[in-house]
Amino acid sequence: RKYAGVKIMHHKKNLIIIGNGFDLAHGLETKWSDFKDYLSQFNEELLYYLEQCAENDLWSDFEKGLGKLNREEIYANALNHFDCIKNDEDDGRNHQMADHIRNIEDLIIDETKRALNNWILSIDVYATPFENIKRILNGACVITFNYTQTLEMTYGLNSNNVIHLHEKAENAPPQTKDNYFAPDPVPDIVIGHGEDVAPVDVGSFANGMSDEIVLDEVETEGHRDILIELKKNTSRYMHRIDYILNSMDSFDNIYIIGHSLSPIDAPYFNAIASCTNVKTHIYITYCPELESEQEKESQVRQFFPSNSITVKEIKLL
Repeated sequence: RKYAGVKIMHHKKNLIIIGNGFDLAHGLETKWSDFKDYLSQFNEELLYYLEQCAENDLWSDFEKGLGKLNREEIYANALNHFDCIKNDEDDGRNHQMADHIRNIEDLIIDETKRALNNWILSIDVYATPFENIKRILNGACVITFNYTQTLEMTYGLNSNNVIHLHEKAENAPPQTKDNYFAPDPVPDIVIGHGEDVAPVDVGSFANGMSDEIVLDEVETEGHRDILIELKKNTSRYMHRIDYILNSMDSFDNIYIIGHSLSPIDAPYFNAIASCTNVKTHIYITYCPELESEQEKESQVRQFFPSNSITVKEIKLL
C-alpha cells in the first residue's frame, strides 16, 4: 500500500506510536530546555517571545504554552515601539508600525519552525539501539510524532515504513542566484497548541491613535494572528492515521513509546482506539521521574477503557 511516497509493509498486526520520550531515552537532547539553549545561541529575539511558554522540560507543555502566548502584550509592546499620534498621515508611521507588527508575527510563526527544523538537524540521532525495541519494531506499523530520524538512523528502519505524522526535519533546498537573498522556506514540520482562540483586535492596543487607522494599515500589510496560526490543525493530518487504520481491521498490540498523551493529540488516539477490539493489548512506557505507573495507566484508559494495559519503563518493555 502506498501513501504520499510511503509504503507500509507490515507482517504483524502491531502498531507502534513514538513520542519524544523515545528520543530522550536514547540520550538525545530533545527537551524544551535544549531548544531554549539552541535559541539562546542562534535566535535570542525569538527566545524572548517563547521562553515563557513552559517552565519545565516537557515538549508537550511547550506546545501547550504556545496557546498561552500573550498576544495583547506582544501587540501592545509592538505598537508602543512608536510614538503614535493621531495626525501622522505624512510621515509613514502607520506603514512602519504595521510593518513592525508583521515582522514580529513572521518571527514567532515562521522562525519558530525554521529554528526548530535547524535545531533538530543539529542533533546527532545515531544512538545505541535497545534490543527489546528492535524486536517490537520488526514488521510493525510505525507512527512517529518526532521530527528526528532516530528510527531510520539508529534502528535502520526503511523510511518507507515510518509515518512521520508531523513531518520530519529536512535540509532546505540549495540556494540559487534567483533566491540567494530570500529567506529559507518555512519547513513543513507541524508544531502548535490545541486551544480554541478568537481573532484579536490589533488596533485596540494602539495608544494615541484611532483603531481604524491602525487596523486599516495592518490589514493592508497582511496581518497574521499569532495564536490562530500556531494552532495545531490535527484534522489536516488525520488522513495519515486513517491510511494505516484502513489497512487492517484491528491491531493485536499497540505500543505507545515515549508519548505524553497530550490533549492536543487526543483526536489521533481516539481514531486509533476505534481500530481496536477487546483483545487488543496496549503497552505504554512511562518515565518514573515524571509520573507513576498508575498515572500513566489512567491517562491511557481515557482512550482504551476496555483493553488490557501494560505500563513499563522503555528499557523493560
